[in-house]
Amino acid sequence: AVTLVEGMTPPKPLSQPMPSYPDALKAQGIEGVCVVRYKIDESGAVVGAKLVSGPPGFWPVIAAALRQWRFTPARDASGTAVPLTRTHRFKFGLDTG
Repeated sequence: AVTLVEGMTPPKPLSQPMPSYPDALKAQGIEGVCVVRYKIDESGAVVGAKLVSGPPGFWPVIAAALRQWRFTPARDASGTAVPLTRTHRFKFGLDTG
């Protein structure tokens, strides 16, 4: 995957459902911020996601949500679709539900 540089067209979200707060973690009062690194392939699908930091108990719901994310693919200066790596922060707080 490439890094977004000047002259490239960034991917645009088409569908980004957010993960739901796991009931078991909510009941235990577990909160946290999870940072995830993922790759958007040439078709705009998310592949190769990895939890970089945060409580691992949230990973199953994050991974399930990421499988549904779709983007217009990133394009290089010549207009060719290219894979791109991005990061996203997911906040799970009892006050945000």
